[in-house]
Amino acid sequence: MNEIIFRANDVSKKYKNNIALEDVNIEIKRGQIYGFIGHNGAGKTTLIRILTGLARPTGGEIELFGKKGERELARERQRIGCIIEAPAICPDMTAWQNLEVQRIQRGIPGRKSVDEVLALVGLTDTGRKKAKDFSLGMRQRLALGIALLGEPEFLILDEPTNGLDPMGIVEIRELLKRINIEKEITILVSSHLLSELHLLATHYGIIHKGKMVQQISAKELEDKCRRYVRIESDNSELAVTIIENELKTKSYEVSPDNVIRLFEYTESPITVSNALFKGGVGIKSIYIQGDNLESYYTSLIGGAVHA
Repeated sequence: MNEIIFRANDVSKKYKNNIALEDVNIEIKRGQIYGFIGHNGAGKTTLIRILTGLARPTGGEIELFGKKGERELARERQRIGCIIEAPAICPDMTAWQNLEVQRIQRGIPGRKSVDEVLALVGLTDTGRKKAKDFSLGMRQRLALGIALLGEPEFLILDEPTNGLDPMGIVEIRELLKRINIEKEITILVSSHLLSELHLLATHYGIIHKGKMVQQISAKELEDKCRRYVRIESDNSELAVTIIENELKTKSYEVSPDNVIRLFEYTESPITVSNALFKGGVGIKSIYIQGDNLESYYTSLIGGAVHA
C-alpha cells in the first residue's frame, strides 16, 4: 500500500508571463483518495493536464508507477482513467452505445466489460434512452463509466461534481468510495468544494497560486480540526485533577505552555467553567476552538476563499 502511483518533482509550468505552477511536489500512494484542493485558477487542472500528457512541464518531472521519461510515461498512462473538463459523450447515443464506441476506439477486448461498467455506475436500466435526455448526474456517471473502461488502476477526476444538485453530489461521492474499496482504484479528485472533499478524501494536497501549500492525511487534518474546549488557567495541574475527578473524563491534552485542550464538553463549556471555578481554579480564558476544512484551508492560504 506504500507504492507511489504518482509523483511530481519540482514541477513548474509557465505560459508566457503567467506562472501556472511553481516547483510543485506531490506524492500519491496506492489506495488513496487524494483530494486536490484549490480555488479556480490555483493550478489544479494544469497539473492534471501534465499528469495525463495533455501538457508538458516547463521544469521538473513527473513519475507514474515509478516510471519517468516520455516513452515510459506514455506506456504507464494506459493504466489510468480520467475525466478532464467536458467528458466526451455523444448525446444521440445510449449509455451502452457511448461505452461501446469508447471500448472499440481504445482497443479494449470483450463487450462484457461494457455491461460490467454500466452496472458499476448504475446505468444498466437506461435502455434506449439517449444521453441527451439524461440528468446531469446520469451524464456524470456515464463519464465516470467511460473513465473506468479497461479497469484503470489510477482514476483522475477534475471537478467531477461541478453543477450537480446535492443528491447528485452524494451519488458520485458514494460511487467513488465504492470504486476505491471494491476495485482498489487509487483516485485523484480535484475540487474547490471543500466540504464535499472532506467527506471523501483520505489524503489532501492544498495548492494556492501555483504552489503546493501542504499535503496532509485525513487523520492529521481531523486532529488539527478537532473541536475542543481551550482552557488557560492559573493552575493546570489542579484543573486536570478536577477534569478527571469531577467531569469524569481523560479526553484532554496539556500543551507545554500549560494550555489544556479538552475534547469533551464542547457543547457545554459552561459545565467545565463551573466545575473549575468551584474547585478553586482561576480561569484566564475558556472557549471552543477547532476548524473545518474550509476554515483550515483559509488560514493556510492567508485569506478568504474565492471559489
